[in-house]
Amino acid sequence: MVVNKYILIALLFPIMAHSKIWFVAQGMSGDGSSWAEAQGNLSSVLALAKSGDQVWVKFGTYTPTEDNNRLVSFAIPSGVALYGGFEGTENQVDQRDLSVYQSILSGNIGDETIHTDNSYSVVLTINAESSTIVDGFIIKDGYADGAGLPGSSQRAGAGWYNQGIDGGVSNPTIINCIFQNNFALEGGGLYNNATDGRCNPYIRNSAFINNRADLDGGAIFNNGLRGECSPLILDSYFAENEATYGAGILNQGAQGVVKPLISNCSFSNNSSFIKGSSIYSFNQDMSDCAPIVQGCSFEENKSGISGPSISSNISDLLFESFSKSSAAKPGLYIRSTAN
Repeated sequence: MVVNKYILIALLFPIMAHSKIWFVAQGMSGDGSSWAEAQGNLSSVLALAKSGDQVWVKFGTYTPTEDNNRLVSFAIPSGVALYGGFEGTENQVDQRDLSVYQSILSGNIGDETIHTDNSYSVVLTINAESSTIVDGFIIKDGYADGAGLPGSSQRAGAGWYNQGIDGGVSNPTIINCIFQNNFALEGGGLYNNATDGRCNPYIRNSAFINNRADLDGGAIFNNGLRGECSPLILDSYFAENEATYGAGILNQGAQGVVKPLISNCSFSNNSSFIKGSSIYSFNQDMSDCAPIVQGCSFEENKSGISGPSISSNISDLLFESFSKSSAAKPGLYIRSTAN
């Protein structure tokens, strides 16, 4: 047993030795070891951070790149915890006041008066463990209008593109974040791509405001193509998002599993041009696409085509304390190609 104990210590020591806190503040040029020696370039710090590290970001606006390269995003390494909302004097994360000090991750890298030269995706995670944390940021002004196949990163996930494809798993933790003013062809605020893989992020106490998708998933698009995409979405707010289908959340499972838990969320003033002004779930090709909706409220959401159209797989959908403001224009729509 003594030998096993020292083996365990030896295995853990490399991880502990690399764990550190990085400090980031606008206009600074230090080594990131303290607030007094803060680094000013967040992307540079993320490139150096290792699993187990924390990155503390002082209030201010940060862009992924200092040039006009739209392909560059804030790439969050797996296992790194990124915290925003600091005044720049704190020595504990719980000392932050997020209502006063705003750390903004912005895709507005070019001409500030136009959006078409903005970053395709502001934040990027690939195969991120659940210990990958983003807490206390406003994520805004991504503009994913590029070419490519449906779900590709240049046309999806303008605020955040989360990828766990081809056997990969990406389950980041998103807390106390605001996704705002992001535009994409698909998944304006957040796109979870689980094609042949898994994406099950944990999202809590966050807001999705005024995000837009030219096609589907104004705020969030969950893609479970031959994979699994079942995020936990808790205590969050969806307002003034727009899409053709699923202005709030679009769930699509083709030969895959898409079963998000959506609990204690509020949907208001979201607009879909066709159906699913709040939540649209599209079952196709032997998929298991059945969101669980608990304790959510739906107010003043609008769809271009009125009236509910719920498929025969309604038995797979769990509602608890479900409410909507208008029977004529419901916030939630389920479609099955089998019917």
